[in-house]
Amino acid sequence: MHVRLVQHPEDYPAAVQEAIAEHPSATRFALFTGEDWCSDCEAAEAYVLDRIRERFPDCVVLRCAVERLPFTSDPNYAYCRHPLIHLRRVPTLIWLTATTKRCERLVEWREEADLVAFLAKIHAALTAEPESRAAREARHRAMAAHAAAFAVGAAATVAVALLIAGRRHP
Repeated sequence: MHVRLVQHPEDYPAAVQEAIAEHPSATRFALFTGEDWCSDCEAAEAYVLDRIRERFPDCVVLRCAVERLPFTSDPNYAYCRHPLIHLRRVPTLIWLTATTKRCERLVEWREEADLVAFLAKIHAALTAEPESRAAREARHRAMAAHAAAFAVGAAATVAVALLIAGRRHP
């Protein structure tokens, strides 16, 4: 696992680009903490990094320091108005997708299970095999056959119902 400190918000774009250039196939996370002023962040950081290391040993984590005064008093603080980050609380863990055009986030989690589930969801998304064209076509054929069987079954049910109704009402 590669951990890089991002001391100021203006350094964040360059840090992301460097992480991509140096580790193009690595899973990338950004951990936003108020490490010197947020007791929750201080308590969570080592645990979070250990859980990430367990699931993603070759990942890159950008440890982004959040400055207390600008974060708590300036609505135009760079991390708050960033188009992907939209930081509202700390700690916040963000998974940066391969294209960095979108991200998944876990904000101010309270339970260990929340963090574990978040990392499991990311791991599942990264390890899922893309569906082949043949598999997709087979799935579509099976769905069509199921729909046809359902339609035949429904038609048969209607026919039986009409026969029964016909016997009761001549």
